[in-house]
Amino acid sequence: MIFYFNLTAMKKELSKRKIITITSLSVVAISIGTGLGIFFGQEFLGPRTDYDAYDLNYYEDDIGDLYNRYQSSSNPLVDFKPYELVNIAYHEFEKLTSNYVVTDGDINASIINQTLCSVSIKNDGMYFNESISSSSMVQVAKRFYQEDGLVTTYDGHNIIEGKMATWTEENKTIENLNDYEELWGKTLSRSSIYIVSSKTVLNSTIEETDNGYLVSIDLDPITSVLRYVKQMAKMSNLSRKPQFDKVHMEVKLDNNMRLIERVVEESYTVYMMGAHQSNATILDKYYQNQIDIPTLDDNFEYGGI
Repeated sequence: MIFYFNLTAMKKELSKRKIITITSLSVVAISIGTGLGIFFGQEFLGPRTDYDAYDLNYYEDDIGDLYNRYQSSSNPLVDFKPYELVNIAYHEFEKLTSNYVVTDGDINASIINQTLCSVSIKNDGMYFNESISSSSMVQVAKRFYQEDGLVTTYDGHNIIEGKMATWTEENKTIENLNDYEELWGKTLSRSSIYIVSSKTVLNSTIEETDNGYLVSIDLDPITSVLRYVKQMAKMSNLSRKPQFDKVHMEVKLDNNMRLIERVVEESYTVYMMGAHQSNATILDKYYQNQIDIPTLDDNFEYGGI
C-alpha cells in the first residue's frame, strides 16, 4: 500500500509531534513505492530475449537426412556425433506405433518449490499428454488429446497430491495442429520440446555403460528453448517468456541405441509479479509398449505401470 499526503493543506498549528508522524509516514510511503518500482521493474525492465526474432527452421537439422545416413552406417559410434545419436533414438521412438513417456520434475524457485507430473502417450495414431504442476501457491493441470489434425485441451480441477485431478468439458479448446504448435511450441507427435541440433549444441560426449550408453549434452540456453518458452508461457500464463541461463541433459540409451531415460537440468528466470530465479531437474522415462489413453473419467496412475 502507498500512502498519499497533501502537505500544503495542513494547518500551520499542527503540533511538532504530528509533523514528525506525517514525515515518518511519508518516508514509509516513498520506501514502499521504491520497493514496488524495483519489484515490477524486474519484470518489465530485466534482460529480455526476443525469441520471436529467431527462425525455428534454421536451428533444426534435417532428421530425415540424418536417419538415412544412420541406416547405411556400419559404425554409428564413429560416424555420428553423440547428440546426433540422441536425435536418431528420438526419431526411432517416434516411429513406433505405440509408446509412452512418464515425466517427473522438481522446480526450485526463489520463493516456492514446485513439482511436475506428466505422461505422454501414443497409441495407433492418437496422441495424449497430461501435465500437472503443483506447489503451495499454484496448481495447474491440463490434458491434451490429438487426433485427426486437431488438439483438444482440457483444464483439470481439484488436484490431489499433484498427481490426480478432476477433468471436465468446461473451458475446453480445440485447435488445428498449426495453431496449436504456434501457441504451445510443438504438437504431441513430437517427443522432445528442446531443439538439439548442430546449431544449438555447445558440447556433447558419449560414454559406454553397463547397459548401453550415456550421452551428455550442453545446449545453447536461447536457441535450444525456442519451442519450450512458448509452452512455459502458455502453461503458466506468464507475462513474458522465461530467460534461460543453462540447459544440460544426460540421455541414457540401451545397447541398441534406444531411449531409456533423460535427465534435464535447467536454470532460468521466470517473470510473474517480479523476477524469480528457478532451477529445475526433469526426469523422462521412455517405454516402447502400448497403454490405453485415459478418458476424462479416468486418472493416470503414476508409478502404477
